Amino acid sequence: MDAGIIRNLKLKYKARFVQWLLDMVTAGTEDKKLDVLSAIRMVVKSWAEVRPKTIRHCLIHTGIVSGVMAAVLRRQDEPVRPNDLSILANLIDKLSLSDGVDADDYLECDNNLEERELDLDATATSEPFSRDDDSEGHKSPIFIHRDALNAAIQLSTYLFAHKIDIAHKIDIVGMQLLTEKCRQQLQQSMHQQKITDHFSKE
Repeated sequence: MDAGIIRNLKLKYKARFVQWLLDMVTAGTEDKKLDVLSAIRMVVKSWAEVRPKTIRHCLIHTGIVSGVMAAVLRRQDEPVRPNDLSILANLIDKLSLSDGVDADDYLECDNNLEERELDLDATATSEPFSRDDDSEGHKSPIFIHRDALNAAIQLSTYLFAHKIDIAHKIDIVGMQLLTEKCRQQLQQSMHQQKITDHFSKE
């Protein structure tokens, strides 16, 4: 399995996680805790992006399939290219960490972790997302964009949790485009503001 499938899945998942973290930082969210449902949703979406040719190559490389079947799979396959780390590297750069991490190191950092058996009797609790209300009772445009981004992320999670996206054939691509548009609007509004906009005039 680790001949390509797991690494490819991890690459896609970690890129999604870093994007989520970047969204939380950009939106000014203080409590940056990823709940279990959102993490599962990221895994499901990441798995959906693992291409069949990656799986075919893994089956051939590990010798799981017979020689005849391997020949059939090779005919369906394209030349194997190394995983593209540029998206993950770009997202990590945007976080502007004081002690930056290399994308490849981040991808491989959990390779030697001790495996543990899942305790199914333990109950996991997840606090619902909440944000602090504006103490002065008014909002600047940047908070409207923040709220829109958080709402888009929450709506995607809601649709996934209740299987509404599948049952009612909600346009998943449209939802992703909406989230990306909210993200862009927030980033643009932050670039347009001056530092003096954050101080009240007396």
